[in-house]
Amino acid sequence: MGKLTGIALILCGCGGILVNWYERQKRRQRTAAAFIQLLVSWEYSLEREKMRLSDFLEQYTTGNTRMDAFLETLNRTLKTCSFPTGDVLWREVLEQYREDLDLSDAIWEFMCSASGAFFGSNRKESMQCAESTRRRIEEQLAEERREFVRRQKVYMPVGMLGGVLLVILLI
Repeated sequence: MGKLTGIALILCGCGGILVNWYERQKRRQRTAAAFIQLLVSWEYSLEREKMRLSDFLEQYTTGNTRMDAFLETLNRTLKTCSFPTGDVLWREVLEQYREDLDLSDAIWEFMCSASGAFFGSNRKESMQCAESTRRRIEEQLAEERREFVRRQKVYMPVGMLGGVLLVILLI
């Protein structure tokens, strides 16, 4: 009975590690997609509605709880006017939510450089920065998705096979 329990625990542990990896990758992709959608909506708001950032942030929701918390904090901090520039504000709030957003390093760098999209000196500059940032993030996200599929094909079978081999060795 003890051996069966041990076998079950080992296989569940291997499965749990794989599921955790899979969920983290999917969460990263959802957060990056939510940021892309934010940039698209902001571009539209600048072009069509000529909306101020604080008004935009008050009404915009992504459906991603981590992104929504980040945007809520950004808007709250923006209203206090406690930072000298928008770039400093953007980076400070973004750094505060770095662990919660859990993005890859490349997409993180693109997000850090996106402050010009929200705090540009004029509407045209902000739209150009938003568009270029969005394109770079889309390209990087597509690359990460291809890499995810490639790794998934290797990690899932090898992880479970490793668990089975561990069970065989311990029996």
